[in-house]
Amino acid sequence: KVYYDNQVNKARAEEESYRVKGLSISENFLSEKGMKIKDRDRVYIRLAEYYIEEADMQYDTEVDLYDEKYDEYERQYALFSAGELEEEPTIPEFPQFDYSKPIEIYDRILTEYPAGDFSDDALYGKAWLLEEMNQGEESRRIYQEVIDKYPDSHFAPESYIQLAEYFFAPRDDKMDEEQITVELQKAIQLYKKVLRYKDSKRYDEALYKLGWSYYKLAARDPNYYDDAIT
Repeated sequence: KVYYDNQVNKARAEEESYRVKGLSISENFLSEKGMKIKDRDRVYIRLAEYYIEEADMQYDTEVDLYDEKYDEYERQYALFSAGELEEEPTIPEFPQFDYSKPIEIYDRILTEYPAGDFSDDALYGKAWLLEEMNQGEESRRIYQEVIDKYPDSHFAPESYIQLAEYFFAPRDDKMDEEQITVELQKAIQLYKKVLRYKDSKRYDEALYKLGWSYYKLAARDPNYYDDAIT
């Protein structure tokens, strides 16, 4: 077991070393000297991926730190409840993703290569990262922009799915039955649009969710029952 653990740690260290080296090399392309490099947008995409990995690692670190803080909060709160502390402890805030650096890179691609091979990738990536950062309204606006600008891109059905999921899924602000029905109908229309892309890896998922949406509607209005079983 010791040998195995050592090998795993060695492999992880090497992987991190390659990641840091790759990040350093890619960042050099952001300098003025790198402006003459061919396929600069391709380097941008890879750099954005590095930054995403970096942000994910930072988030994991912050979650571990949060767990430690929360354990201490519970200990302090128990003392407060027992009357051994005068001041109630403050509950720690759960960390949030910070993808500002990769989003900045995606913006560079969209500005410098608006008609490039990776513009659809960058726009979709930006929307997805904003969604992860709980900026849903702006994220959904950009998903729609992906659809409008790149209808033939494989990111178009991906964007339709993301928009459909927003209307399909339960939300704290969606309690009214009429609103639920309206949003399910919107989700259905979006899932149907995914089905236009028969080669999309999202095709089967959209078909499944389409049927599920009709079943949820049929539970509220029997007139949708026939649609649910066809």
